[in-house]
Amino acid sequence: MADTCIKRVSGEEVKNLRIAVFSTEQRYPKDMLFDCHEKEAIFYGFFSADEISGCCRLYRESANTVHIDNIAFSPKMRGKGFGKKFILDVAEKCFETGFKRITINAKKEAVGFYLKCGFEICGDEFADENFVRIPVVKSIL
Repeated sequence: MADTCIKRVSGEEVKNLRIAVFSTEQRYPKDMLFDCHEKEAIFYGFFSADEISGCCRLYRESANTVHIDNIAFSPKMRGKGFGKKFILDVAEKCFETGFKRITINAKKEAVGFYLKCGFEICGDEFADENFVRIPVVKSIL
């Protein structure tokens, strides 16, 4: 995975990628994508050859829990192992920062991916616009 890294970025830096993946490709309503968590959120970008090709958004759920959402990768970067590397690296940064739990509302079809990344199912499936989601959690001992 040469020439890749993750960095903290601004929401503005990943806005176009988020719109392309969620609103254009997956038809998620844009007004719901940019919600009340936007101002408090931290964003990470996945860079390949100095280009942002992946991203996610994090916000605090409680003193010890951070929620990750808006996880997106450009189509050309999918299926190559970059997503797993990205999630594991972001999770490590969360734990290094002092969080004890990470939650994600995974799309039903992506739950297997998160299980491979060390997450566990922690709730029942629910509807979110066009998707069925299942909450997953990763905790540090």
